[in-house]
Amino acid sequence: LTRAQMSLFAEFYHSDIIVASPLGLITKLQDSEADFLSSIEVTLLDGADVMLMQNWSHVKSVFESLNQQPGASHEQNLMRVREWYLDGSAARYRQNIVLSSFPCVEVNALMRQCSSHAGQAKVQRSSAGVLSLVVPQASLPAAVASPEA
Repeated sequence: LTRAQMSLFAEFYHSDIIVASPLGLITKLQDSEADFLSSIEVTLLDGADVMLMQNWSHVKSVFESLNQQPGASHEQNLMRVREWYLDGSAARYRQNIVLSSFPCVEVNALMRQCSSHAGQAKVQRSSAGVLSLVVPQASLPAAVASPEA
């Protein structure tokens, strides 16, 4: 990604943004080294509730592979490496954004595991519900409605 051009397909090591499914990342991690996930600074997990219904172990495996120490330099400028990456605490500086339609225990556990040095924030939208709009209100007969009868 530069001012002049944007390349939609590039090597992982030369990418600024990676858009991938957990299954695609797991497949790539099994084929080669996981070094390309070592410098992830922002992670967006959209549709966590849907991924929970499919295979949550892939999501957990990808998050465990994030910010691991790389085995090779891969032509990177070592002067640009931040100190907390060398200290092994890069995961504590990574920003994690997890979007889900409903709260669930597995997502909460993942967020606790990935908490950063600045803490975490949870935003939950409250809903009045729609069941009263779906089920018609039935009127009770007078004999059932009054306990005197």
